[in-house]
Amino acid sequence: MKLFYFLSLALLPFLYACDSTIEKEEYTNFDNNIWEYDSISSFEFKVNEVNRSHNLLFNIRYSLEYPHYNLFVIYDLIKGQDTLSNNEMTEFNLMHPQKGAPFGESSEVLGNGIAIYTLQLPLQQNIKLDTGTYQLNLKHYMRPDSLNGVQAIGYRIEYAE
Repeated sequence: MKLFYFLSLALLPFLYACDSTIEKEEYTNFDNNIWEYDSISSFEFKVNEVNRSHNLLFNIRYSLEYPHYNLFVIYDLIKGQDTLSNNEMTEFNLMHPQKGAPFGESSEVLGNGIAIYTLQLPLQQNIKLDTGTYQLNLKHYMRPDSLNGVQAIGYRIEYAE
C-alpha cells in the first residue's frame, strides 16, 4: 500500500505537466524531406465545445537544408459544405532575416548530424467554431516547386486561454 501512495505521488507532477489546452495535433511526413508544390496535406478534426474560443496553429519540422528564411502557406478551413477560410495565404519566418538563425526548438538530430527544428505558428487565433467536423488543407506557395529540408507539416487545434 505504501508503494501505491509513493508511485501516485511520484506520478502527480507528470499528470499536471500534460497540456490541457490541446484538442488535437497531427503531422504529415514527407518522403526525402521534400515538400512538393502539388502535395496538399489534409487533416480532419472535431470540435466538441462550442462555448470556447480556439487557436489554429501551423506546425513545421524543418532542417537547415531549407533554402529560404520564409515560407508562404495557403490553407482552407472547411466544415461540411461551408468553406470558412478559402485560399488564405500567410507568410511565416522560419529563420531570422538578418542573423540566419532558425526559429523553433531543435528536437532531434538525424543520423547525418542534421538538426530538425520544430516550430508552431498561428493560422487563426481566438476563433469561435461550432461543434462538428472540420477539414484543414495546407499547401506551400513558394517559387520552387520542391522545398528541400521540410520533414513534416501539421496543425494543432487548441483552446484559447
